[in-house]
Amino acid sequence: MAWFRPMGAAEVAYHQETVVGRADDHPGAALAYYGSRGETPLRWGGAGAGRLGLTGEVTAEAYEAAFGPGGFTLPRTDRRLVVTERPGFELVVSAHKTVAVLGVIDRADAMHSILDTETAATMDWLDKWFQERGGRRGRAAQRTATSGLLYGVTRHGTSRAGDPSPHDHVLVANVAEMLDTRGGFKGLDSAALRDTVEAATMVGRLHSAARAVELGFTITADDGPSGRLRHWRIVGIPDEVCEVFSKRADEIAEHLAATGHSGYRAAGMAARATRSVKRHTGIEELVPTWHAELEAVGWSVERLATHLDRDRTGTGHLPVPLTDREIDALAAEVLDIDGPLVAGHKVFTATNLVAELAPRLYGRHPDELSRVMGRVLAAPGLVPLIGVAGSREQSYTTAEVLAAEAMIAKTVEALAGRPGPELAAGTIKTAIEKAEAERGHALTAGSGTWSSRSAGPGGPSPSWSESPGQARPQPWTAPPPSSPMPATRSSGPPSPAKPPAPWAPKPGSTPPPSPHSYGTSTTERSASTPAPSSSSTKQAWPTTPTSPASPSPPTEPTPPSCSSATPASSTRSGPAAPSPD
Repeated sequence: MAWFRPMGAAEVAYHQETVVGRADDHPGAALAYYGSRGETPLRWGGAGAGRLGLTGEVTAEAYEAAFGPGGFTLPRTDRRLVVTERPGFELVVSAHKTVAVLGVIDRADAMHSILDTETAATMDWLDKWFQERGGRRGRAAQRTATSGLLYGVTRHGTSRAGDPSPHDHVLVANVAEMLDTRGGFKGLDSAALRDTVEAATMVGRLHSAARAVELGFTITADDGPSGRLRHWRIVGIPDEVCEVFSKRADEIAEHLAATGHSGYRAAGMAARATRSVKRHTGIEELVPTWHAELEAVGWSVERLATHLDRDRTGTGHLPVPLTDREIDALAAEVLDIDGPLVAGHKVFTATNLVAELAPRLYGRHPDELSRVMGRVLAAPGLVPLIGVAGSREQSYTTAEVLAAEAMIAKTVEALAGRPGPELAAGTIKTAIEKAEAERGHALTAGSGTWSSRSAGPGGPSPSWSESPGQARPQPWTAPPPSSPMPATRSSGPPSPAKPPAPWAPKPGSTPPPSPHSYGTSTTERSASTPAPSSSSTKQAWPTTPTSPASPSPPTEPTPPSCSSATPASSTRSGPAAPSPD
């Protein structure tokens, strides 16, 4: 998965013009990859689309009904199924650059077959996940079955820089049919979609790797510059060839270098800042340009094809299935407390396991994933958890994690009653003077209070900066540990009102949610259901163990290249990298 984002009016308009309106295509060549820019007609997909009788090509009228303002309206009718502000969500499945190069050297059929397999497997896994538990009902967000996803998919052939870059845009409509006893339609659980994209990405890559092997190509792992990409590449296509066709990635990298920024969020902003108008260039210009660029780096089409064929197996046979001993060794590696899964997610789900296991099986039959998952979930060191707040599916941890946390808790309890280290007033004074010199001004009253408390029994630091008329703070004294909190308020006269103090963390507490936290809009509801009251947005804070972690940010913030292809994903995935478009 190269990319995931909520759709807005601009995204809806873009696809309406370039795909539905055919403004980015050349007559008579819509399905030929290099016969045009590669934009194919938008076609319906997903179990949800089939349930509503939506099949074949998406017409302009159906597109407007599904993704127009106000919410999803059933095409060819006036029946609005949901009222939403968000029309849908866009996913991009992007082939590795070594796969894209196949089209340049007259292997376009193989290129299409590999990307077809990846997109189909990615969306099939997501669709099945949403069919099983994609709905949520009530304030408790009770998980329910749905009829599945409803989406349109179209293939683009090049990046905005004019390089070969086959990728599929998947436009997921913001609607889900609930299959519980109440039935009806609701807006899609966008947070669930965001958090499952990473696993779906890895499943898609697992299937496409197997397809590449079946076609006789030799593949190898590609973890990218960051070491966290978890992709695969075709052996026999040199890095310098991929770099020739990675101009879009170079544009983003140059913008980041010029601005001095880094990270996936900065890369997304750089992609938007450098996003040029997509060019309408035909076969007569694109292919000769690509061939000339290959010649310039010493790789003619003939030489590259020969080099690639030398590394092909020619057999197309997948490896024999893993033995039980091999699966047990893989399970021990994945569940190791210092491994990437457990180190990043002390509490995790089967979806997290899929994202971790699938890349370890590239080149094998995709059915191996189910075998390995079944054995890992039955591992003696895996502990199912009950009542994990916010979890959309069964959560797990390991016995090793529980033992480590118990030891930490025991150590904290033993140290809690011991006096802490004390800092001399002179040490505090020196530190404050250094900080004030670096900042060029005196510390604030709040900082001074903190410093005086840090000085220990010796009282406030002599370097305290007082404003005119400001009282010197008193040394801080901890309350007796046995002082109980009053069970009820006193019946005496009320105390004078005090301004609210800023929130400060307490041991074991959870910070309040950010008002900018990503999630499903509260306006996404059934067309026949009134908007929820403000009380319905209250959240119960999770208790130990914590809820399963969402995929981390995407690992590669640039369009695909030999050593840098873009997952979802991120996410380690989530919002993902900028689209090649």
